[in-house]
Amino acid sequence: LRLAEHSLIRVNFAPSIGNVWLLPHLPEFMRNHPSIQIEVASIATPEEVNRADWDVLVHYGMGVGDDARRALLLTDEVLVVGRPDILSETGQELRVEDVGSLTVLRHTLLNWLDWSAGAFGKKTEPARYMHFDDSITMLESAVSGAGIAVTTRIAATPYLKEGALVQIHPFVLKDNEYYVELSESGELKPAAKAFTDWIVRLAAADRTAAS
Repeated sequence: LRLAEHSLIRVNFAPSIGNVWLLPHLPEFMRNHPSIQIEVASIATPEEVNRADWDVLVHYGMGVGDDARRALLLTDEVLVVGRPDILSETGQELRVEDVGSLTVLRHTLLNWLDWSAGAFGKKTEPARYMHFDDSITMLESAVSGAGIAVTTRIAATPYLKEGALVQIHPFVLKDNEYYVELSESGELKPAAKAFTDWIVRLAAADRTAAS
C-alpha cells in the first residue's frame, strides 16, 4: 500500500494554466517516469481544496500552503478579449462609452474594475456581469458571443492564435503570477518532488525563451 501511494501523484491545477500550459507537456513526464501514476483535478481557487486531497498544486495567486514549499512558475498579465466582431459597430478598440452596453465575463480571481481603472482612468461598470469559476468555460462563452472576457494571457493564448478571440484594448495588468506548491503529504513523496522539480524546470525554460 505504501509503495502504491508513493507512486501516485495527485495534481490539482487551475484550468487557465493546466489545460493550456501543463497538460501538453505531461506526456513527456509520463514517458520518463513510467512507474508513476497521476491523478488530475481542476480547481477554481486554491482555497476550495482540502490540503489532504492533493500532493501538487499549480495555481494562480499566492495559494494556501507554506512558502517553503511554493515556487514561482510564470508571470502573466490580465487583458480583455472578445470575438473579432464584438466591436464591429464602434471600431477595433474598446472605449469607455462601449462598456455600458456590454456584458463582462469574469473569473473569480480576475478583477474587471482594476483593469478598467487602468484602461480608462476610472473604474467603469458594464451593463452586466457573468461570473465563472473556470477560465476555459468563460473563454468558450466569449467565443460564442456572450460578452467580453477578463482573462490571463496564458489562458487566452490558443484562442488568440486561432483568431477566435482578439485583444480588444492594449492595456494589460502585469505581475500576476502562477505558482506550484507541494502539500505536506506531497513533500514526503519522491515522485511528487520529482514532478514539481520538472514543472519548475519547464517554467524556467519558458521564461528564458521569452526573454
